[in-house]
Amino acid sequence: MGHFSLSQLKNLPFNHLKIDSSFIRDVATDPNDAALVRILIGIANDFKLTVVAKGVETGKQCDFLREQGCDAYLGYLYSPPVSQDEFNQLILAEPRTKDSLPSTDP
Repeated sequence: MGHFSLSQLKNLPFNHLKIDSSFIRDVATDPNDAALVRILIGIANDFKLTVVAKGVETGKQCDFLREQGCDAYLGYLYSPPVSQDEFNQLILAEPRTKDSLPSTDP
């Protein structure tokens, strides 16, 4: 429905780009998905946006995203959905950095 011109991107007030899990699912095995995600991350990085990938479930997905410059990852690789109380406990726990992420698949 309708259309969206890429030239409108420069006028929108946003600072994050979330990449949907449907693009992430096969990123480590499908060259077309990999190319699309690579392009999205590249554009976002050029616009100085923070890139968040949703649906990260495997180390191979995470490795690919990390190599492309993705900033944050959401998905079962890190944690299943949690309640508000569990979330509060996680927030109060020791902070995590990109260097302290879980180990990935060999």
